[in-house]
Amino acid sequence: MKALGLWMFVSKFIKLVGHYIRYPVDVLLLPVSILFGYLHGIIKIYAVLTLNVTAWGSRDGADDYDAERMKKRTSIDRMKQRPYYPNFVTQ
Repeated sequence: MKALGLWMFVSKFIKLVGHYIRYPVDVLLLPVSILFGYLHGIIKIYAVLTLNVTAWGSRDGADDYDAERMKKRTSIDRMKQRPYYPNFVTQ
């Protein structure tokens, strides 16, 4: 377990060595930068896992047709849809 902790510390430190050479006093902020890196990674993992969860939390009734909006469309449905920018499409 100590080896894993050391490996995590060294791997985070190596990325910032150039900065610490130029500004040695910033080594005091090393634990903060490591902690931020891991917390930011957790937030990104949470974001990836909840990409399909959409809602207007501040507007009542805005999600009434959410199931209709989120259903998977077929290629025929896509062909029926008008282009988003019809004036710029050349055929």
